[in-house]
Amino acid sequence: MTDWSGTTKKDWEVSASHFFVARIRDILAKQSNNMQEGTYSFDQLSDKLKEEAIERNRDINVYDDWHDFVMDGFKEDLAEEGVEADDVQYSGFYSQGDGASFTGEVTDMKHFLVKTLGMHQFSDEELEGLPEDIKEKVQGFIDTLTISFNRKNSRYSHENTCETNTWSEIVRSSRYEDEYPEYKIYLTNRVLVGDPIVFMDLAQEEEKIDQAAEEWRLDKCRELYRELEKEYDGLQSDEAVAETLETNGSEFEVDEDGDLI
Repeated sequence: MTDWSGTTKKDWEVSASHFFVARIRDILAKQSNNMQEGTYSFDQLSDKLKEEAIERNRDINVYDDWHDFVMDGFKEDLAEEGVEADDVQYSGFYSQGDGASFTGEVTDMKHFLVKTLGMHQFSDEELEGLPEDIKEKVQGFIDTLTISFNRKNSRYSHENTCETNTWSEIVRSSRYEDEYPEYKIYLTNRVLVGDPIVFMDLAQEEEKIDQAAEEWRLDKCRELYRELEKEYDGLQSDEAVAETLETNGSEFEVDEDGDLI
């Protein structure tokens, strides 16, 4: 505690004046560019030099594998939808030809068709109560169906550099002609007369599945690109860069003119 005994009012006023002048000088120095030569932490820089330091280090958070968090999350999401992703690519941002895409294949066909694509005609609930031979034939169609997402030859990575390929072995192979005549599942019943009723046209179903899977693929590519772009912009924001510079204990050299070296 300061002992002010014996100090005159004039002495006190002079001391107080010196204190406030020094304080104001310090504040003005931080608000302007009038900093002395030396080494400073980010927090010690003037507001103007902080802005310059941030701009110089704008990409500090987007080196190396900054995108891993988004990419890993994307693959996990696909797995929950019945798809295993092999190769995920992107290019960005804000240039023509930028975008994201992936390759892979459906590993849980029933889940993918019913839950992901919403094709409930293949669900157990829809098939409940139908003759066992119909159920078996529908399941046979599902079991021999493959859906893959393949990359075309391209130097880009956007959504249109990949495509969906749906293959029904029943539709494409002659070995199933007796079991699935004309690639159809017929609803047969001794009570029925006349031509048998077509329960499911598998060639048409294959086409519907391919279209739905392609629309889903495009949506997922766009969704991935939006997430990557959002993460990229966030990591490059003033707040994120400043936080990294402070956390890393970054130091900055200021020359005799008060400028960053």
